[in-house]
Amino acid sequence: MKDLVFLLIHLLTILAKLLGPGGAKSIVADTLLMKQQLLVISRSQKRAPNP
Repeated sequence: MKDLVFLLIHLLTILAKLLGPGGAKSIVADTLLMKQQLLVISRSQKRAPNP
């Protein structure tokens, strides 16, 4: 459910940026930033070994 809300918000921001000045470049930059954020979030956390 949370992912659906984030997707809807992202879609609305893309539409707003497309209608604004520099629309296409802004959308490409936003998409690349979102892809980077998803890669960082999905990266597994490495835990320190037990002493």
